[in-house]
Amino acid sequence: MEKTTTPLLLLTVSALSTYGLYLSYQNITRLQQYERQSEKAAEWSNTAAKRLRKTRTTQTSGTLTVRSLSGSH
Repeated sequence: MEKTTTPLLLLTVSALSTYGLYLSYQNITRLQQYERQSEKAAEWSNTAAKRLRKTRTTQTSGTLTVRSLSGSH
């Protein structure tokens, strides 16, 4: 028996991917507003530097995951 992808499933996956990209864009934009302050704090604090690295890693991972799920290469 051959499996076919229904238009409803494709529409649902596309809608969820688009929504995920929208949320990622909003969060990354919001985080970028604090980038300069975070870098300045990281100059003076090892804890702030670690958190900045973790935030950047999380942003990158989230963006790559959403892009791979949406089929954008």
